[in-house]
Amino acid sequence: MYRDSVTRFINTPKGWISWVSLITLITVIAWVIAEAIPFFSDLLAISSSLFISGFTFYFPAMMWFMLIRKGSPFSKENLVWTILNALCFVVGIVILVGGTYSSIKDIINSYETGSVRGAFSCSSPA
Repeated sequence: MYRDSVTRFINTPKGWISWVSLITLITVIAWVIAEAIPFFSDLLAISSSLFISGFTFYFPAMMWFMLIRKGSPFSKENLVWTILNALCFVVGIVILVGGTYSSIKDIINSYETGSVRGAFSCSSPA
């Protein structure tokens, strides 16, 4: 936005107004999305179980097995790392499957019991 401007590198009122405006816009958009989806916390749970489980558990384990490991996984120097990475992989898959299932089941139960509130609603469901 400020490619050849001093605003890009030095604190100026123009730079601060740009940053505050951008942060305000992003915050308002995030609030609208969070309030428009009645089961937003359950949706976050689904996305966490689908993506965070992979990025924190089974992708790093797979990368160790495929890219980082030197030699056989059952060699003396790799045996402990093989066990730890296999355990991380299994934990990640359990979180992926169990978390996704329980989050979807919670959304279904919320709709069946009628406890899902309306969009932009401050009151509790009837």
